[in-house]
Amino acid sequence: MIFALLAGGMLPYLILRVLLLMMIFSYVSIRVNKKNLACFFYIDKNEVMVGDTLTLGYKLNNTSIIPVAYAEIDCKIASRLGNTGIPGEVRMIKPLELVNIQREIKCIHRGIYPVGRLRVRIRDLFHLFEETIDFNNQLELKVYPRIAQIERMTIPAAEFFGNVRVSKNTYEDYSSVESIRKYTPGDPVKKIHWKATAKTGELYVKNFELSANASILFIIDGYHGSYGMDTDGSLEEKVIEVAGSVIRYCLSKNLHTSLTRTWGERNSISGKDIGKFQLFLTSLMEFAPEGDLPLDKLLEREKGMVPWGTTLIVLAVHLSKRLCDEILSIRRKRIDVMLILIRPSQIKSVDMDGHYGESLLKERKVIIHKVYSDSDIREILGDEACIQIREA
Repeated sequence: MIFALLAGGMLPYLILRVLLLMMIFSYVSIRVNKKNLACFFYIDKNEVMVGDTLTLGYKLNNTSIIPVAYAEIDCKIASRLGNTGIPGEVRMIKPLELVNIQREIKCIHRGIYPVGRLRVRIRDLFHLFEETIDFNNQLELKVYPRIAQIERMTIPAAEFFGNVRVSKNTYEDYSSVESIRKYTPGDPVKKIHWKATAKTGELYVKNFELSANASILFIIDGYHGSYGMDTDGSLEEKVIEVAGSVIRYCLSKNLHTSLTRTWGERNSISGKDIGKFQLFLTSLMEFAPEGDLPLDKLLEREKGMVPWGTTLIVLAVHLSKRLCDEILSIRRKRIDVMLILIRPSQIKSVDMDGHYGESLLKERKVIIHKVYSDSDIREILGDEACIQIREA
């Protein structure tokens, strides 16, 4: 305006009109672009397991005849989910163009993740105006923990007549004959097989199957202080992998299995067949080590509610003297205990206190398994190949 007043003539007014038209065009175009951009997310799987790879993609559609001169596309996805994020892109979107972008993501942490969020920043041709568009398609991805299929595992059994093979004669199941053999002095009369004796003229006795029906209770260390050095979450993932694998084994053998959930809202989950495994799996998927109670204090609180005859399976990441004392206290109540220690892979040895504690627990008939974050569970807990499996 000042230039027009000083110089006179029509040229300055023409320049002013052009500038005003540019600003109006820029403003109108960016408003039209914002209104006519549409986004659609898709994934090839809604439920996966840790270690699985999935395809995640989105389609960004410019439904107007005005091009988007500048679009900065940023896909919002949790970095915890995979080993790589989806990098942002800057591009022009032509009129009526459909932009289709896909990424392969390897899932490394279990959990529930929103994967339908996209932020697009658009600018006009002259970069005078900017608008931000947030798309949220409410798309959810469930990543379950990896599960190892264990075919054989030694679990202490307490109640008579059931499904777990044991080696003590006191657990003989008199309803199930395994074999017959010749009588030897000292065999009880009630074991004599009278039909075989009458047929052969020699005394034969029955060998009964040795079995027991165990009730299993799982308690997992969810104290936040136990995972202070677990910066990449690998130890946490291994704890849940071990828990899920052993729980699945117990349910597959039709053992009454319970899990005391001490993270989030405290509750208990129970089941006696493999059909209940999904309930346990969902709970384990939501595990977060945010508890305020150390494991020894947790056992001190819970031990009074453990019924006699139960096998207690404790998953811990550190064997302290207090934890050792608490387990010994539980053993004095004649409750069978299995301790599974899950340790970081870089720690391949224990200190003297830990070694002493393990020896003391073994003397009191506590079964101890030690698993490192890079261990193959089948080599420690079972004999069969480890496969990834989820029960529907």
